[in-house]
Amino acid sequence: MVKQALRPNYLNEVRELGTLKTDKKKDDEDIHLHSLSNHKGWKILNQFIDDLKTGLDKINQMKIDSGASFEEIGQNSIVITMTKSYLTLIQNKVNDSREEIEGEQG
Repeated sequence: MVKQALRPNYLNEVRELGTLKTDKKKDDEDIHLHSLSNHKGWKILNQFIDDLKTGLDKINQMKIDSGASFEEIGQNSIVITMTKSYLTLIQNKVNDSREEIEGEQG
């Protein structure tokens, strides 16, 4: 397998996935996700996701503290950044639906 660097704009492309908009009407998906955002379970899950993202940062810091190679730290950083981006997409999906519904009601 040939090693090659990720394109510098790769992470930006991943982030842009969460900002893609389609012509949205108030649909069942937004209604259900808005409902989810008002439940205690979502607040617990949202906090759990935030804790996971914090834990990912700590993992990389532990690697740095233990003297891991720059290559290993770099690989971890890429994986951590991508993972955190995907976790944030989940949070944003629910939060965007909440804002969409509440914006139409207000």
